Amino acid sequence: MAKTEDRTTIDEAAFGFLKQEAKNLLLNSPKAHLYLVLEGDWGGQIYLTIPWAQVGPNARVATLLRKMDRLAQHSNDGDGARFYLIAINTRLKKKGVGGGMGGGALTDSLRLHKEFVNPEFPPYNRWTELLAKTDWQKVAKRFLDIQSQP
Repeated sequence: MAKTEDRTTIDEAAFGFLKQEAKNLLLNSPKAHLYLVLEGDWGGQIYLTIPWAQVGPNARVATLLRKMDRLAQHSNDGDGARFYLIAINTRLKKKGVGGGMGGGALTDSLRLHKEFVNPEFPPYNRWTELLAKTDWQKVAKRFLDIQSQP
């Protein structure tokens, strides 16, 4: 596997775990669609969802999660942040993942929580000022190693 200078051992372990989890999920449900979910606040805020097939081999999932969580849930100091895969059977037609701040839609492309798209979503403060200075769509694509996206 090719390494980038920013990819950490934690990112490599996270991606290895996700690859194995994807294999296990597809063994149980071969026609399922897999989605990567990044969340904070113990599931209270779904930071992003993306079809697993769009995540590249050099993805830095753990680093992206830490960056997003540091801004969105700064008072939790990383507690309650996690990433996981979800398998959706097409017959169920599930459209999202539940969360206290609106959940996360499962779409055909990268989906970010509105706080990362519209920084004025919560009451404006110094944290949202930091959010506003970042193009999170671009950051997520880079850290997830997405080559092309609709």
